[in-house]
Amino acid sequence: MKSRCILCMLLLALLCPSCEKVLDVDFEPSQRILVLNGVPSADRQLFVNFSYSRFFLDTRISHPVSGASVSVSVNGVSLSPSAVEGSNYFFPYTLREDDSIRVTAVADGHTLMAGTYVPRMPKISNLVSFMDTTYSLRFGSVSFDLADHPDYPDRYRFVITSRDSGMRYNAYEERYDTIDTVRTHMFLCNDVLLSDASATEPLAGYFYSELLTSDSLFDGQTRHVTLLMLHTIDTNEVPPFLHQYTLDVETVTLDRYRYLTDLATSSSLLSAFTEPAPVHTNIQGGYGIFAGNARRVYPLDFSLPAE
Repeated sequence: MKSRCILCMLLLALLCPSCEKVLDVDFEPSQRILVLNGVPSADRQLFVNFSYSRFFLDTRISHPVSGASVSVSVNGVSLSPSAVEGSNYFFPYTLREDDSIRVTAVADGHTLMAGTYVPRMPKISNLVSFMDTTYSLRFGSVSFDLADHPDYPDRYRFVITSRDSGMRYNAYEERYDTIDTVRTHMFLCNDVLLSDASATEPLAGYFYSELLTSDSLFDGQTRHVTLLMLHTIDTNEVPPFLHQYTLDVETVTLDRYRYLTDLATSSSLLSAFTEPAPVHTNIQGGYGIFAGNARRVYPLDFSLPAE
């Protein structure tokens, strides 16, 4: 009975289209606002984005700020940009776990400030991925051990993505299209301690497009986690068609956790029937988000065994 219920939920998920909605911001059409964004990441060069924008979540319409002064301090040591490319300010420093960072940007008589830290890398081991054909539907199975840092506020984000590339037949227009795109996939999580602590509401009670969760129920424990991704076949793909799957695992600060949670809420199916939710910002004197993360990416192999 339980297996039959899960299959019904899977079919429901397939029939539900994804929904994305841009939040409305109450600004005049001609008004430009100062926006400061940055995700200081472990083992990455430090950089921030400082720009004019009508909507701070959409950096595609941002514009560089002329005459701006942008500086940072890392663990109390002040740094100036080593390079500026458009709205991006690069600093001569590769970030490490537990680094403390503050940023200050001054322009047009305004001062924007924010602070964050770099969380510790997620500890993933014994990762195994394969195509599970034991059910009536095929699943891409991903299992791994997650070792949580004891007495440390870990917050996690799990996403399964694929790069799809190749030729596909467009039956409606009777022509061949070239595809090269990256997309996320919905999945089930078998660990109740991760799902019970999740800040994201699963579709139909089971499926996550991203799993945002904390270690509030398993601090210091090692969890064996299995994620199941429903694998469908597109009969219009022309072989050889490339599918490259990856598991993205992040540890994030509280500010980034709240920001990502608000984004997930604003793009959920139920948001079409509710008022737009506010999106978290931690920028003093302006708009944007400056919040650290540590990210690992693992390749997945869902190829079927040779017959």
